[in-house]
Amino acid sequence: MIVVVLACNLFIGCKKDAPEIVTSDQGKPGEVLGADTLGYDSVDVFISGAEYVALNKWNACYWKNGAMHILDTDHSVANDIIVSEDNVIVGGEFEGKPCYWENGKRIGIDDRTGKVKAVGFHKGELYLVGELYDENENISKAFVWNKATRILDSGYASDIAFSDGNVYISGMDSKNPCYWRNGIKTKLSGNFGHGYAIEVAENNVYIAGEYRPTNGGHYLAGYWKNGEFISPLGNSAYIINIGIRSGDVYILGSEVDSKNADSVEDNAVVVKGNKKTVLSAGKNSVSGAADIAFDGENEYVLGSYSLISGPDRAPHTCYWQNGKLHTVGKSQTVGTAILLNPRVSQGK
Repeated sequence: MIVVVLACNLFIGCKKDAPEIVTSDQGKPGEVLGADTLGYDSVDVFISGAEYVALNKWNACYWKNGAMHILDTDHSVANDIIVSEDNVIVGGEFEGKPCYWENGKRIGIDDRTGKVKAVGFHKGELYLVGELYDENENISKAFVWNKATRILDSGYASDIAFSDGNVYISGMDSKNPCYWRNGIKTKLSGNFGHGYAIEVAENNVYIAGEYRPTNGGHYLAGYWKNGEFISPLGNSAYIINIGIRSGDVYILGSEVDSKNADSVEDNAVVVKGNKKTVLSAGKNSVSGAADIAFDGENEYVLGSYSLISGPDRAPHTCYWQNGKLHTVGKSQTVGTAILLNPRVSQGK
């Protein structure tokens, strides 16, 4: 799922119990681990994203264990990635149109302006979700694609999950955060808001997002569990993704750090229950988290960082493995989703 890390001011006072804070084991910013060192014994690390070219032009790409694979050289962005039977499938947009790439071959799915935000496989079939722009009505519309495009509502679809034969899609209708279960919409709030990501585990539906408790007010960030909103960080954070492991809920994004009166900086954060982990690339940087994946007890948090000063202040794609920073490739890139694919043991 695409999640673009933004610096957001979300101050205003909803008091919450302060989470326990843990600071990450910072690696060395700018130290790039190559294709021969990024892989691990048990998994291959896939990351979808894009490389900045020039004049607001991006090239869709993905990385496998740190090696970049360019998907298109015209303006394009890769927003999500899955691997099925050694087939690498990436969803995104090409020249403003929704598409996906299968093993590097681009396949367009609709002639309207739009984008694929998330991809998934269910019962052997490919599903894509995202948004399309309706020129006649001058609005964006949420869609799901499975061999054909089906409009869900006005707004957008952001993520997809499957459980017990059911298809769950998060997003937003004309103004409300919501999700669709087999095409039937459930509103999460009557106020303006967003549903950014969805997970379903043990019959519980979790959606990361935000909403405004009052019209025109500031957002509260957090997640809904079966319709109940939980906000561990109040409105100091921008929460854009969620992960579930062994019943534990992880939410992630970026949080404003205003301790320095001369500047307001963002740091990537992951919150598990009442424990907040701050992930950074050092004192001379800002960072944000975009996605999370698990391999046993190992946690991989995808994100980006930028140096505040110095010659190279462009964004760097990175991930933190159990809190340790790994820079992926060169600068001027964005990572949108991370996938861990189990390796087949050789000679065993």
